[in-house]
Amino acid sequence: MKRILLLSVFALIALATQAQLFKIGRFDIGYIYAGPKIGTNLAQISNWTEFTGVENKYRAGFQFGAVGEIGITNRFALNGEVTFISKGIKQTFIGGESSLNVKYLGIPLLAKYTFKFLGVSKIYAKGGTYTNIRTGGSYVSTYGSGQTFEEPLNNDGWTRVDWGMSIGAGAEYDAKYGIWGFDLMYDQGFIDVHKSDVAKNRNRSFGFALTYKYDVVDLFKRIRAKRVDAKAAKEAGE
Repeated sequence: MKRILLLSVFALIALATQAQLFKIGRFDIGYIYAGPKIGTNLAQISNWTEFTGVENKYRAGFQFGAVGEIGITNRFALNGEVTFISKGIKQTFIGGESSLNVKYLGIPLLAKYTFKFLGVSKIYAKGGTYTNIRTGGSYVSTYGSGQTFEEPLNNDGWTRVDWGMSIGAGAEYDAKYGIWGFDLMYDQGFIDVHKSDVAKNRNRSFGFALTYKYDVVDLFKRIRAKRVDAKAAKEAGE
């Protein structure tokens, strides 16, 4: 089954590289974009209390990975990502602060609708679900005396997989060989990520990311054209 799925994916990619954009009226139909993503996020865990007398705050984390986009029309598209992301929470208490850093491999699947804006740039709204697979984490405590203690995340009670909803918006700007994008996203987890507590502990975060997506069809065409030109130049030299 895995081999069949992999062959299907490769077949779709091969077909995409041969595909031509076609139009219905003035609308482009069918396109594939892919590229890198990097950004940051502010995360918190609901109802998280290790002990009394603490103040829960959002914790700054990172996110980076790759994004892909399959266009159904020039306005509606499907987004997929493979992203490394850190979530968790920050707490302050009398005499110091602590930070819980939980690392995930994230796989969001989103629908996207794009609007033209002032005839120059485009804005869009998108939403869907995400699945995060926990890959590690740590707990760091820093005291006023300057002492810092760090320990790996205890797996007891922590769920391996987090699942939830993603909604957001952003803007895109056309570049010479691709598209710059800026994402603003909110993630709300539905899974109780730390079941040893009585209260439900759910991830939530605000994400800010910069993307650069290449037109995959155009990229393959340019690579092929360079190879043909290089071959022609070599034959002419002979």
